[in-house]
Amino acid sequence: MKRIQIFIRSTILVSMLILSLDAYLSEAVADCDVPSSAVSITVKQEGDKPVYAFTVTNNYDKPIKRINLGRSQKGMIPFTADELKPEKIVSPLWWKGETFYDSDEKLIMYTWEPYAKAHLIQKGESVSGFKLVMPKPIDMMKEIPFLVWFRESGIEYCSYGTVVEE
Repeated sequence: MKRIQIFIRSTILVSMLILSLDAYLSEAVADCDVPSSAVSITVKQEGDKPVYAFTVTNNYDKPIKRINLGRSQKGMIPFTADELKPEKIVSPLWWKGETFYDSDEKLIMYTWEPYAKAHLIQKGESVSGFKLVMPKPIDMMKEIPFLVWFRESGIEYCSYGTVVEE
């Protein structure tokens, strides 16, 4: 009987976490007061295969700690076809890339974060090497929305923008 109670409690906890994550991913972030000029992200398509290479430039006085592609002021981008599932996410050295979906897999977002604070993107720095290898060309990648997170002294700030084709 104890095992069943523990299983039920664990299942409820996991369900609550999933619902919380879904709410976070699908809702807009209202408190982004950093100007959109604080960061620029450019993209170029490399080679014949649909590889989209992004360069992130920090124009703000605080370091960049997270990059969310596919996240706008309205939330994550709608996702209805497998064409938005990347075959591979490539990251610069000391960064990790992931794809996030809501639980129904109707919304998608691509995220990169550094492994350590020492690798945050500082003011004036441009970092390349953020890449999405897609199954086929996608025009939307040339104007995908983004949300960038800055961090200083334990306080987070954010800024929205749109990727610009190089």
